[in-house]
Amino acid sequence: SRVYDVILDVGNVTNTVVTNLSYGTTYYFAATAYNTASLESDLSEEVSLTTSVPGQPPTLSLAAEYLAQKATATSLQSVQVTDPDGSQEIILLNLSVNRGNLTVSESVSGGVSVNQITGNRSKNVQVTAPLGALNTTLNAANGLVYTGELNLVGPDTLLATVRNSGSQTA
Repeated sequence: SRVYDVILDVGNVTNTVVTNLSYGTTYYFAATAYNTASLESDLSEEVSLTTSVPGQPPTLSLAAEYLAQKATATSLQSVQVTDPDGSQEIILLNLSVNRGNLTVSESVSGGVSVNQITGNRSKNVQVTAPLGALNTTLNAANGLVYTGELNLVGPDTLLATVRNSGSQTA
């Protein structure tokens, strides 16, 4: 837009925090610098930011179908958690199946650790971790694995819920 309603002099600093922004609004920013003689530079390139509405629940996406065989480990890739309000809160992911076991890897670099997983290698697994670590694990080869029971014939259902500490369940 290059036309600004507010000019904010932040003083002799190289960064600042702008507060009191309204939720769900797009803001445009550009900066200038000035010297002790009050000579001011041209405007920088413009950047924009749309503020999010806090308290929005995280969302979960996964493949509609995975093909698994009895007593065989099957990687469940394509699971992704997103948090629309960009929160840095801890994410709680609950996964359950009826006719097999789920295993969340504890050894993915930058992923979740053993103390962030409850019920691993069982029908019901809970992961409580930062969003980045959670997605790093879920997107890794064998980050999330389903192993069907020995007598598995036909489909099983993966039930997944996700929430953060400031929202409802999605």
